[in-house]
Amino acid sequence: MEFAESNILSGITLLRQNNCVRFDNTLQDSMSKLIYNWSLSKFKHMKNW
Repeated sequence: MEFAESNILSGITLLRQNNCVRFDNTLQDSMSKLIYNWSLSKFKHMKNW
């Protein structure tokens, strides 16, 4: 709900408090992991969503 209401900081805080997000990598490491995980997604072949 926080993100839907543009409360980005509150949303990130909630994610961090519930161990859903970590801040322990460099930007390059984070981007590499994000792209890698996205490549494994079952939704990657969806064209019109």
